[in-house]
Amino acid sequence: MALLKRLLIGGIVLGVLAAAGGAASLAVYATRQTVPAGVIVSGWHAEGVSLQGFRAKLEDAVLLLARQQVRLKAEPAGGVATSLTLEQLGLRSNADEIIAQMEALKSGSLWQRAQLRKKLTNRALGLQITFDKEVLQRTVDQTWIALQKSEPVNALRIISPQDEVRIDPGRNGYRIDTEELLRQLDGRFPPKDWMLGILQAPIPLTLPLLAIKPAVTEETLKAQGITRKIAEFSTVFPASGEGRIHNVSSAAQTVHDMLLPPDGIFDYSKIIQETEKKFGFQEAPVILNGKLVPGVGGGICQVSSTLYNAVLLGGLQIVERRNHSLPVSYVTPGLDATYADGYINFKFKNNTGHHLLIRTSMDNGRLTVKLFGQTPSDITYEVVTKTIRELPAPNKYVQNPTLRKGKKVTLQQGKPGLIVETYRVKKQNGNVVSTDLVSRDAYAPQPTLIAVNGDESKLGDDTAPAPSVIEDGVRGPNFR
Repeated sequence: MALLKRLLIGGIVLGVLAAAGGAASLAVYATRQTVPAGVIVSGWHAEGVSLQGFRAKLEDAVLLLARQQVRLKAEPAGGVATSLTLEQLGLRSNADEIIAQMEALKSGSLWQRAQLRKKLTNRALGLQITFDKEVLQRTVDQTWIALQKSEPVNALRIISPQDEVRIDPGRNGYRIDTEELLRQLDGRFPPKDWMLGILQAPIPLTLPLLAIKPAVTEETLKAQGITRKIAEFSTVFPASGEGRIHNVSSAAQTVHDMLLPPDGIFDYSKIIQETEKKFGFQEAPVILNGKLVPGVGGGICQVSSTLYNAVLLGGLQIVERRNHSLPVSYVTPGLDATYADGYINFKFKNNTGHHLLIRTSMDNGRLTVKLFGQTPSDITYEVVTKTIRELPAPNKYVQNPTLRKGKKVTLQQGKPGLIVETYRVKKQNGNVVSTDLVSRDAYAPQPTLIAVNGDESKLGDDTAPAPSVIEDGVRGPNFR
């Protein structure tokens, strides 16, 4: 009995001593101030490093990483490279989270700390690098101000003084593609050997750009097919008559640089409407009932007639055209194209299969129209007019009581009328291919004006009355 009692007391003592030893071991394990065994942080084997040293080394490494430079090159900006730190580019990391896990080993009960240490043993902890998009965008906008504000410039068709056609290609505008830059930066960091405490040479990157194309590009202009001058015609206008010069100049400016698409119809009535809206018309003689009378817009038909001749020489299709009731001074009879608001118009069709550019100029009393486009270079056109018949000028008698009885005085010599045919001759390599009748035009004779005193049987004008339309202008003598 005494022996049993001694053995029981001894077991209790050994149990107490064993428990005391386990607690001591737990305390030793839980209160270690080093990184648990097998911990790796993005390739850095941190096992056995003091917790304080771990924190300092990781913070220093991330700080050094923030100072790492990236050399960004923007090709359209002249190829000049700009170096920026990762911090400037918005570097962010989870270093604080990793440090917090290790710092947690210093607090809590022995059991909690031991459990956490066991959990962290043989753990691979990745240093995650991200970039703040707002910071990156702000840095980009401040660094490349001119590039970020660049606007596209339209391509431009240039016609030289020698009538050669070339294209200035214009240029794109650009914006930095921040999303693509983020993708390029993500996944590249941290770099290899990032814990060695050594800055790498600036890392080269091409700055990703988004091109903003102009509305008019070199490709769109080339696609229009305007490659050369295909026709030209000039007429002369008098130096006097400010109203007429203004009207001719204004209508020519409206036509200048007009672009007609394939199968497009040129409508002179629309030119007149636009010209009056933009510039207005001034007083100048117009044709009314076969006579020159004061009016507004006189001279506008010199533009349509000059253009008409260029159109004939370019081989274009005439849709609508009428001659004046009287011959005009600036073109040969048969080669004029008049306009009467609401009655007579001038239209032609661009049947070249390509765009047609119309250019006008006024210099030293000459109005010139040039057509640019694309037609077969071996095809040319010649325009020929033939006077088929002259119509005799009638006499018009007016009473003059101051004359003696039976006396006649010619006040104004009349002019005969004309019947004129116009032909367009098509040639290939200088050889006639075809000859087509373009028009058959009649010009009314202008009567001889004779003053008499007496009962003359021929008093008045024996010509048929002309239609009451205003030609070569927009308003007649009652415009005020």
